Order: sequence, then structure tokens, then C-alpha cells
Amino acid sequence: SWSTRRHNGGAFAHVEVVVNGKKINHDAEGDGQINAFDIALRRILVKKYSEVSNVQLLHYNMPDIQQPGTDAEVVIHTIFGADGKRWTSVAKGTNQQIAGENAIIDGYKYYLVLMEGKT
Repeated sequence: SWSTRRHNGGAFAHVEVVVNGKKINHDAEGDGQINAFDIALRRILVKKYSEVSNVQLLHYNMPDIQQPGTDAEVVIHTIFGADGKRWTSVAKGTNQQIAGENAIIDGYKYYLVLMEGKT
């Protein structure tokens, strides 16, 4: 579970993840809500998967919403990098914050699957 909000001119995220049956949580501040979420999630993952410290969120893109109305769907594109490799993740939805967080989660999941294949 997670929550993000604007805080003192920046942003704040609280992220809680269950890893191997153990709850781990972390709070982080960032330049924006997505940055704060990325920092908090990375700090949690590094506790269990130290190789995640090599991962960088290189690019985060949310195109301008062209459709008026609250049900407009956004598509979030991310580019991650680590160990000389790059990969992308894409998420879409009507809530830009949740779609962005899902794109980041998927990027880390992909990296962990890659690392699992190397063992």
C-alpha cells in the first residue's frame, strides 16, 4: 500500500510492501509525488534486494491529456537503467498518480525478474 501527497513545497510518500511475509515501510520526500514514491519504494527494495541500488529511473513521461473530462485515460512511459541495460515500462489509467506508481512498480519488478534469472 502507499500514499503520496504534496508537502512543504515538495512531496511526501509513505510506501508499505510485504516481502516474504514481512511488512516493510518507508517514508520519503521528493521533488514531486512520483519522485517521492520512487525513493521510498527503492529504499524498501534495497533492504531485501541490494542490487536494486543499481537501478535508476532515467525518464518519466506523461503526455498531456488531450481529452477533456475526468475519465480521460493517461499513458505513463518510464525508462529505467542498471548495469549497462535499459528497459521501459508502461501503465495506463484514469488516475495519473496511480498509473505513474504502477509504471514504477512494473519497472522494478522487471529488474528483479532479470536478476532472478541470473542466479
